[in-house]
Amino acid sequence: MKRKIYYLTGLLLAVVLASSCVGMEDAIFDDSPAVRMNKTVAECEEILRSASNGWLGNYYPEVNYAIGGYAMHFKFEGKNVTISCETQTNVAPGVEATSEWKMEQSQGPVVSINTYNKVLNYFSEVKSSSDTDGLAGDYEFVVVSISEDKNEITLRGKKRGNVLKLTRCANDFNVAAYYADVSQFADSMIDYPTFEINVNGVSYGFAAIAQRKMTIEWAEGITASTTDVPFGYTQDGIMFAQPLTISAQAGDIVLDGLRWNSASEEYTDSQNLSIALKPKFPDGFQLTYGSILGDWVIEYDATSAGNSASNGQRKTGHVTFTRNVLGVSYWLSGDVFDFPAMEVKYDALKGCMYIVTSYIPDFTFTYPGTNASHIGKDCQLRIYFAGTKSTNIYTSTTSGLIGTWNNDEGGERVMTLSNYVSTYDFFGFYLRVCDMAGASLSTNYTPNVGGYIFSFIKFKRTI
Repeated sequence: MKRKIYYLTGLLLAVVLASSCVGMEDAIFDDSPAVRMNKTVAECEEILRSASNGWLGNYYPEVNYAIGGYAMHFKFEGKNVTISCETQTNVAPGVEATSEWKMEQSQGPVVSINTYNKVLNYFSEVKSSSDTDGLAGDYEFVVVSISEDKNEITLRGKKRGNVLKLTRCANDFNVAAYYADVSQFADSMIDYPTFEINVNGVSYGFAAIAQRKMTIEWAEGITASTTDVPFGYTQDGIMFAQPLTISAQAGDIVLDGLRWNSASEEYTDSQNLSIALKPKFPDGFQLTYGSILGDWVIEYDATSAGNSASNGQRKTGHVTFTRNVLGVSYWLSGDVFDFPAMEVKYDALKGCMYIVTSYIPDFTFTYPGTNASHIGKDCQLRIYFAGTKSTNIYTSTTSGLIGTWNNDEGGERVMTLSNYVSTYDFFGFYLRVCDMAGASLSTNYTPNVGGYIFSFIKFKRTI
């Protein structure tokens, strides 16, 4: 592999050294530190503009790369920069947004996106009064290094510190096609949530992938630089945010990413170090993320009694699970609800869906018995549990509703929504609409079913 020499770091170091040796400046340098820094800033600016087909990189929001990375394309032309991203932002995936940019000096050359950009600023804008940093993204980046051939630029977020490596795109590179390939590959992996890690046939641990982070339980005797590995998807694999170092008796292994081998259906390392991640479900695993997507018949009962078993008539309806965050959550909608959709979580290690506090976007809620409304604002659907010994309703902050898969029988697949709370001898649960701060908007919530306490909810469909 050709060794890359990063020269920008040397230029910056020279400026720093010169600043600390002002008395020797005439003997060592022709220009003052300020002049040399201005030249460096101008050179970085020219290199960014020189890529006629732009730059591609994996952009990582959140502190410590917490939610993984997304492919992003930048094209610098004059005072404008055009940015697009593989995922939904304030615009659809792949849609470009143009804003102004500039190079400035702030403890080194800094790339600043200095007017609002619908793509980039999606990751940094305020989401609510209680979430003022949103997805904790950056829009100012310190230039760390430039490769000798000027085809790779390493940036570091000025506020969060996450690294963004930009690679010059070839003239025939098609960013729309690349995004499509990345999306197709990511979608194809939804039914591979857990893996056994093998090196030359020896088990090194067990990995679970949720969204864009790999969580690893290392085998005894194996140590590593981390147990949480954020990554971004590529056309045929994953690229880690930072190198992963695995230490064992046989020596250290350093991985930058993994490539999917479709023939053997496993991840292999891109450096050919005889490491492989083979799909393997843990004991008790139920259903893959993709197995829950789609249409189901819902069967349920509902009652207004809080001190006895359900006396409501069993009813049926239709609901649909659609993708929200790949491998992490769904939107649940259907004819038994009077809201557009509610968020349902997915547990990748257990292979089941579950409901805790659930987000309802842009929900117009009418208060029971009044004309007052909570119009067009985000809400939450919270779960409360009903006891059999009194009419009291107990809230649960640590437990939720878990969809337990009953084995497929007779061509039918069944999931039963149940709770595992027994402290108060609960027989069922009810749902309450709250605002985003947790204040109740309803004494009870009746989703078109004639009662608000449920002894069970069952989802079923033919297979």
